[in-house]
Amino acid sequence: MTTLQNLIREAFIDPIRSVLIVDDQYPTWDEILNNALPESTRDRELEARSSEKSWQDDPAGALSVISQFRKKKPALILDIHDAPDATADHLHQSDLLILDYNLEGAGTGLGGAMARDIIRAVLRNQHFNLVVVHTQEPELQDVFHSCLISLSKPLSEEFNTELALIAGLEEQLDELNAEEKFNPKDLSEYFDTGTYLRLRHPTVNCGDELRRYMSGEGILSRLHSWAENIGLKGRNKKAFAFWAIARFEKALKDNFTAEAFEGLTWTQKDDRLWLRTGRGFVTFVEKNHQDLITELESALEAWQPSPSRLLSAKIRHEISCNGVEAEDRTLSKAQVFAYFYDLIRNAGAAEGRAALVRDHLNRQAEALGTLIEPAIVAFGELIHATDIATGDTFADHYGVDLTESDALRSAATHFNSYISTLPVITGNGHLDCGHIFKLNSEWWVCATPACDMEPGQNTVAFVGSSKELRPFTALKLNVFEVSTLEESDINSGLYCFAETSPKEITCLGLPAQGSSEKVTWRTFVAKNDGVLSGTEFDLIKPQLAAGSLEVVEARATVHAKLRYEYALNFIQKVGASVTRIGLGYRGGAFTNRSETSNCDA
Repeated sequence: MTTLQNLIREAFIDPIRSVLIVDDQYPTWDEILNNALPESTRDRELEARSSEKSWQDDPAGALSVISQFRKKKPALILDIHDAPDATADHLHQSDLLILDYNLEGAGTGLGGAMARDIIRAVLRNQHFNLVVVHTQEPELQDVFHSCLISLSKPLSEEFNTELALIAGLEEQLDELNAEEKFNPKDLSEYFDTGTYLRLRHPTVNCGDELRRYMSGEGILSRLHSWAENIGLKGRNKKAFAFWAIARFEKALKDNFTAEAFEGLTWTQKDDRLWLRTGRGFVTFVEKNHQDLITELESALEAWQPSPSRLLSAKIRHEISCNGVEAEDRTLSKAQVFAYFYDLIRNAGAAEGRAALVRDHLNRQAEALGTLIEPAIVAFGELIHATDIATGDTFADHYGVDLTESDALRSAATHFNSYISTLPVITGNGHLDCGHIFKLNSEWWVCATPACDMEPGQNTVAFVGSSKELRPFTALKLNVFEVSTLEESDINSGLYCFAETSPKEITCLGLPAQGSSEKVTWRTFVAKNDGVLSGTEFDLIKPQLAAGSLEVVEARATVHAKLRYEYALNFIQKVGASVTRIGLGYRGGAFTNRSETSNCDA
């Protein structure tokens, strides 16, 4: 029977092809070959460094670790480095990093600083990394905690009004200290590293824990007891929690990172220590464990990756395996791509070439997806079958309780955003069909077909031509509370769900069918041919005023982009307005009219 461990092995372990060991006690090719040279030609510095390594007296341990990678089928490519300052250029070249925590030597007093710097560098790489930190430190959990802190920004950096609370408390603490009723050095008895990291875990709401603290409950209950013992009340008792956090972080101020690591999370259990970010997974083991692949596998299982993460890892592996084949199949069609490159050569402006390259990218991705689809579908079926056979628990790995109505509604909202919108990429893009932008306090969606939004194309809506100005039609969107919508409303095609800021979904849409509110659409003119500056662009709002036409300039910000089929839905709303006959009835669904595009939407 297939288990979660088998799935993890297929998704994460089997794709490993290369291993880099960074350990100051392991032999390197340089020193082995140096020792084989005639004595007169040896590098004396390298020879001296080699002679001090532990493997010279006891090679069995290093050989056992190296052998486990050589014996895999297929055997893994293996490299060893003992000079941490020289590894940065090699970190991106391996699938698995085995990292010694005490690279500086136990007697230097640096306490793993080099290893933590390497972990930070690895987790900033552009691809997903697997890391096993092995150490001879007596307390493995201390190593784990130090690495976690090195990947975190201080919580106190976010303090604002809390700083005033702390300042108001410190005078009372000074008095209590003078009376020998309070000693700030006792902080570690009530607020230690484990408490601090439990408070900072992504699953913990810090605000909720601070409220529980005031009642003597939760993670900070011991700190509450200390506050009670020294007689703190009300405002000062609340301030005491913030003082403890700031005081704890001040002692470790040099260990924190200046730049947060996206997606940082970690285990809160002591039996299997691991952490992960968006770009890597790190586990921690004692050096007497020599079967490091098995240790990594067990840590990945303890992480309990969701079915979606298993699928994503499998997709990444299949792309790596089949990408060249898909590329060759596609590019072997010489006539097709000769014509394609001719289009690029004659595209004129850089924006036109960029559009052609984007189109090429989309078609290549589609071809690759078609090639690997059977393997991914089969793996998806295996995940489901394994879940059913082993207790139907994989849904719990997401940490979302869909039996709770508010959680279900929130999940549905995020899902709708995921399937209907694309990420907004900052760079040299241009305003496009489906872009949702904010103009002052109003939300709009560009509803001009994509072929008319390409820079350098002929303009529509106005007579004449311009290389600087690009007219476009936009629909005004209203903001709706998701809690007021029924499922039939969500599926009506009148709404879209846009991630308008990190982790925030905004429901935007047209007035509901039968509503007395009219749908509003306008013709704007984008400046600079619609090219975006980051996520911003300048536009002109033509507007009527006392028998003349005024031109008002403004700046808008793009927040999301609808997938084309969803944008097309809104284009059809405009099309229905423009093509309606209008038989003299009063009112109407739209507030103004404009020319339509002459291209096929």
